[in-house]
Amino acid sequence: MKNVYDLKKEHALDFILPKKDKLYGKCEIQNFEKVVIVIHLFYLEKIPVYFEYIKNIPEEIQIIFTVSSMDAERILNSYLKGTSKKYKIIVKRNRGRDISALLVAAREELLKYEYVCFLHDKKEKSALTKKDVEHWEYCLWENTVGSREYIFNVLHLFAKNKGIGMLVPPIPISENMEYGYSNTWAKNFNSAKKIAKQFHLTCDLDETKTPIALGTVFWARGAALNKIFMHKWEYEDFEDEPLKDDGTLSHAIERLLPYVVQDSGYEIGWVMTDKYAAENMEYFMDIFNITFELIEKTYGLHHIAEIRNFLRLVKELSLFCKQFCNIYIYGAGGMGKKCFRILLNLGITPRGFLVTAKKNESALLGVQIQKIEDVPLDKNCGILVAVQEKYRREIEEELMARRISSQNIFVFDE
Repeated sequence: MKNVYDLKKEHALDFILPKKDKLYGKCEIQNFEKVVIVIHLFYLEKIPVYFEYIKNIPEEIQIIFTVSSMDAERILNSYLKGTSKKYKIIVKRNRGRDISALLVAAREELLKYEYVCFLHDKKEKSALTKKDVEHWEYCLWENTVGSREYIFNVLHLFAKNKGIGMLVPPIPISENMEYGYSNTWAKNFNSAKKIAKQFHLTCDLDETKTPIALGTVFWARGAALNKIFMHKWEYEDFEDEPLKDDGTLSHAIERLLPYVVQDSGYEIGWVMTDKYAAENMEYFMDIFNITFELIEKTYGLHHIAEIRNFLRLVKELSLFCKQFCNIYIYGAGGMGKKCFRILLNLGITPRGFLVTAKKNESALLGVQIQKIEDVPLDKNCGILVAVQEKYRREIEEELMARRISSQNIFVFDE
């Protein structure tokens, strides 16, 4: 079974749906009693912000609110008073936060429904990432309940595509948070693996493949999440407050949900409004231009193909160096310098530069330059040959003559 990351990419499971118009005129899901939207709200001061999105939810759809205080229940009731929304409010313990809202507080209710949507609030205390988290909030809510028409379009997408089990907002790209660019398993892979084993999930959990869902906000078929919904979770299963920023049960479940869906025989995709997609494309192009300019100036790479080859080289270089106690760079010219800088970025400090004939310089970039005949090389030494192609064969033959195994030699070919 392929990893969900690869399947999403291969099958192009990215859906852009109109925000202002119904895509098909009439939603195929006629019985909205099969649909529930669960919303967890903890921060009282942010209720007015989210209520603008709550207004978009059709009156026919049941809403279940979970809150952690009587004050929140009172304030929420005051906002809902006079509307025709079908809703129920559950006051819950804060232990487990939004994940326990879904799996403990609202569990008995959501088991009754065929389609489940889950949303929750967010708040950032750090001034540095405040705008980034606000953008993430916008990404989560806009691409889940962006408008009444959009909600119909999402439900119609489920009706038309029986193989789709879950739709999640895309992972956002922002200024000071690296989620959009990096592997987001963070400290949660081992915990997720343990839960997967507990629930007998048959899926390809791979720490090198980043999770495709982040934020625990989604639309899903109830059947696709039955394995985790049917389990009788308790508040005590979750860590008590104050909660760590990462590495908790909640963080592991957040990343594992798509694998539960895959184990049930369904696919997972990203979904977004046409408005968000257009905004994101403009922002992405700005980021792309800034990044490419930096790469060009730093590494002298001019094309995507060159960048791909460079990343492959760095990965292979890293794997090679991990095998040896001592790393030497053969060559003290331009290629040797470039190889040295890459090693430093990988957290590897070479023991020195090796040369055939030593000139006046005794050191380069703060590292000693030595003639190869003066260095006692053995099986614990890895040698990176970083010279022009016309000199490589001669150097490799010299190393072999010194009984250096080919397994100890890596040709740095930029």
